Amino acid sequence: MIYLVGSNLEFDGVKTLVLNEIKFNKFSVNLAEFDVLVLTSKNSVNALKFNQISPDGLQIYSIGDGTSRAAREFGFAQIYTAKNAHGNDFAAEIASLLKGKKTLFLRARETASSAVSYTHLTLPTIYSV
Repeated sequence: MIYLVGSNLEFDGVKTLVLNEIKFNKFSVNLAEFDVLVLTSKNSVNALKFNQISPDGLQIYSIGDGTSRAAREFGFAQIYTAKNAHGNDFAAEIASLLKGKKTLFLRARETASSAVSYTHLTLPTIYSV
């Protein structure tokens, strides 16, 4: 038997093994209540789509080009893309830009890797759903 790992493709005589799957949780949030939205994954944008939450005129702080592209395609216009796509470096880069802003950070409830810690930085209050 041949095993194909991590794919959704199917072939005769090949057993496909899906090792991870992203499931979006139902939630609601009024984006108009926030000044900025921090995105560290294009799946944050996909979660907004899944929950039929329309993009608002928020300033977006994105960790990378792929996330920025997803945000732009979804309808966000004001997008800052990080110069460094590593979690702690991204947090350090945007910390002063978030000062005094009501910030929403959308992230996965559960992650396979250890969560990036932003607690050592002086950040504004960050709300998550």
